Amino acid sequence: MEKGKSSNGLMRHIRNDHQIIISGSPNKIALLNMGYYHGYKRYRYIKFKNNLQPLTKFSEIEAIHAFDFQLKVIFYPLLIMAESGMKNRTIESLVNDHSPYIEDIYQDMLTDYLDHDKNSSSLKEKKNTKIISKIG
Repeated sequence: MEKGKSSNGLMRHIRNDHQIIISGSPNKIALLNMGYYHGYKRYRYIKFKNNLQPLTKFSEIEAIHAFDFQLKVIFYPLLIMAESGMKNRTIESLVNDHSPYIEDIYQDMLTDYLDHDKNSSSLKEKKNTKIISKIG
């Protein structure tokens, strides 16, 4: 079984296996803050693993990470606003003229899972079977 590496081990791996200049405490702190897998590794290529970027210095990866972070700073508030709007509209439609308590919503309104037949391949198939049996 392969074992995970320490931050020093990851820095050695980046330096030796990927020929990227990385060393010292500032680079180590930056690597820990961005994360090896979600930070460093995802910036090495574009879309496909074989489409590697010609990076030679860790500072280039830090620059890409900083740019990516600034994009998130711009769009995150908009996404949160959209998510909150959708969530609040969903809650309003569920509790309008009904009990606002979450237990009642689960028990009385979010019940489609009860129509799922474990022996059927889908919920739609179960509902169609019910409709056909009522017609026939």
